[in-house]
Amino acid sequence: MDNLNIKTLCENSSSEQIHVWFPGKKNGEKVTSVDMDASNAYKEYIKGASLYFGSSVEFREVFVK
Repeated sequence: MDNLNIKTLCENSSSEQIHVWFPGKKNGEKVTSVDMDASNAYKEYIKGASLYFGSSVEFREVFVK
């Protein structure tokens, strides 16, 4: 888990794209999710977005039905 260092996690992710969740700007707005490459995902994380790292295809084929 790279000591939860987000920059390192982004750089070493097995995912080609990282899901970036942007909070709604006003009360009641929905969260927006966008897929990005690791470099841009990290930049958005620094600005306050949340990140979701998907599992590798190999992992999903074995463990996710």
